[in-house]
Amino acid sequence: MNRILIAALLATVCSLATQAQQQADSVVFRFIIRNDMFFMQSNEAEIERLYGFTDRYYAEITAGQMPVRVDGYCSDLKIARTRSNRIKSWLILKKGLFKVSKDLKDLKYSQDAKETEQPVEQPKPQQTVEQPQPVEKPQPEPQPTTPAVSVSVSVPAPVQDGEKFFLRTNLLYWAVAMPNLGIEWKPSNRTGILLNGAYSHWAWNSESKQHRTWLVQPEIRRYFGESRRWFAGIEGHAAEFNFKFGDTGYQGKAFGGGITGGYRMPLSNCFDWDFSLGLGYTRLEYDSYYRSNNVMVRKESGIKKNVFAPTQAGVSLIWKIK
Repeated sequence: MNRILIAALLATVCSLATQAQQQADSVVFRFIIRNDMFFMQSNEAEIERLYGFTDRYYAEITAGQMPVRVDGYCSDLKIARTRSNRIKSWLILKKGLFKVSKDLKDLKYSQDAKETEQPVEQPKPQQTVEQPQPVEKPQPEPQPTTPAVSVSVSVPAPVQDGEKFFLRTNLLYWAVAMPNLGIEWKPSNRTGILLNGAYSHWAWNSESKQHRTWLVQPEIRRYFGESRRWFAGIEGHAAEFNFKFGDTGYQGKAFGGGITGGYRMPLSNCFDWDFSLGLGYTRLEYDSYYRSNNVMVRKESGIKKNVFAPTQAGVSLIWKIK
């Protein structure tokens, strides 16, 4: 269904074409910076173009077959919402369009929308005085600012430069009963040095079943992109383990390394999510055993394996401790 898209600050109006494959026309309304007002003289040509669209498709719009959606993009959501409402009210009052969409959820903050110019002061009306006053040279109409945003792209907030230390814990390890904790130090905005550790010492059924291990994983990361949220790195790992969940248990050690990658997603001012995956090499050296009358009996010793597989997986909660 064709629709007219009207932006309140950087307003873009997509033409109502009868075929969805046609290229959309656009109408740009320019507002005074940090203000919800625009000048008729500066936007007269664009208003006429907009009226041409509404007149051409008036029957479809009023019948509800061709909705009009108003989207606004600005660094200040309050001003953007007010500007959008002004455009909607203008169409309703001037053109009798009563089926205007109320969808304002598309108002998004974009860090690309930085209004660097100074606010434009509105000209004050001349006061009527009894004594004749010198005629002042009329001030030219303030020129409206250029649109603050050219595209509707939300840029994730980057990690703040002052954030140097972070505590972290991997929720996936907790899900398999492995308490864990890590710390990250950022010597620069794009470099992170991590040290993660995990430890478990569980036994049940008179120690016939057990889950005992310790794990250390150092890692170096490089953060990419404007927001510094994507990352890639290298990691190493060393562990000792003693697992027995059935008739046979396995006891030994593991060590290796690999590459990592993932994404860090902001959660709040104090917390982030960290999604990561590692792939690489692990060397396993272990013995297998079984228990007889609560005595551990070795079945096979000196087993060695080289494994190329995932070396880590993480859904971690990050606490910014500066």
